[in-house]
Amino acid sequence: MKAWNRRSGVLYIRARPLPSGLFRLKVGESLGVWDWTIVSCDACLLDIDDGAEVVKCSNCGAVFHTDCYRNLKNTKSACPKCRVSLDEQ
Repeated sequence: MKAWNRRSGVLYIRARPLPSGLFRLKVGESLGVWDWTIVSCDACLLDIDDGAEVVKCSNCGAVFHTDCYRNLKNTKSACPKCRVSLDEQ
């Protein structure tokens, strides 16, 4: 089930929590326990395309494009949502 928030322009899907680490996300695919999940990168805020390689923060569940994750790790070294060091993940 998809929902479109007209006010913010954000597309939400119902999906299960994702495993930590590197994986391929299929937008709209059933992934586990149902909850509302934003399908955009938490670093650049752009949509995550179907089949894109992404990385998930093991602490808070933030999802990043792999390139955005590498840039964060090289510059800030912390997750923008929970501020946990990316070197520990």
